[in-house]
Amino acid sequence: MRSEHLPLIRVAGVSSISFEGTQDGDELLNGSLLAAGQPVAHVRDGVASFIDRDPWASETLEQYGRDRFTTARFRQPQFLADPRHEPLMQALLAAEEPILEVAIGFGGGNLPLILRRRPKAQVIVNDLSAGVLHLWRVALREEQTGDRVSFVAFNATSAPLRDESVGVISSVAGLSNIHDGEQALRECLRVLRPGGVLCAAEIVYSVDSLEQLPAEVTDEWRKYSAVSVKGIVALVERELMDIESSRREYWRKANTEQDGVAEVALRHGVELDFEMEWVVARKRSG
Repeated sequence: MRSEHLPLIRVAGVSSISFEGTQDGDELLNGSLLAAGQPVAHVRDGVASFIDRDPWASETLEQYGRDRFTTARFRQPQFLADPRHEPLMQALLAAEEPILEVAIGFGGGNLPLILRRRPKAQVIVNDLSAGVLHLWRVALREEQTGDRVSFVAFNATSAPLRDESVGVISSVAGLSNIHDGEQALRECLRVLRPGGVLCAAEIVYSVDSLEQLPAEVTDEWRKYSAVSVKGIVALVERELMDIESSRREYWRKANTEQDGVAEVALRHGVELDFEMEWVVARKRSG
């Protein structure tokens, strides 16, 4: 984590967060974040974490590390030279920093594309897993880029960030993979400054697929996968943001070996189709 991002942290109304531990220049390496003198997060190998237990098994993280998966993804990112994604990237890079990359996962979100064009971009990279963030930190060190990138593990449904503290919310299948994506979206809008932009590309279930499923299945999915069922554009419109561009098109067939929802759908005789929905939306001022 970078010391320049420490003032953006907010915990239980405490106005000042401090760091106690070792650092290398601007990078906080190992120690604790303190609120009113009490530890609220630990920092290990440059990754700050508000999560007590990593959701990924250590064996899985170690395998991804041995395979240098994140380095490979950084060098060949999703949506590289994809014209469908270009309006999102242009809006993202034109907006005021810092950028909050939500739920980066193993896929990398927009981070590789951001740093290709702007190596000194000020980015706060989030995931629920400190282990995943550590793999991305290693990848950036290997690529010798991202000098102003902080890695902070927290649950995006209750972000430990100040109101109106970031200029951009960036997500690629991040919000649609969070258990309560609607609440995560509300948190994103809370920390986004007036005039700031949401730049998201989210996986959604096709309308045709949903219409073939029993109502009790889609009702259950709405509880834990609202972004994928309702669509990110519909949710953003409900929050009264100004949509500057949007696009939705077929993405791929859901894989029963990788996607649990696909297996549920198949039990009802439905092959679930995924679509991708892109949106650039601006938070209204005042």
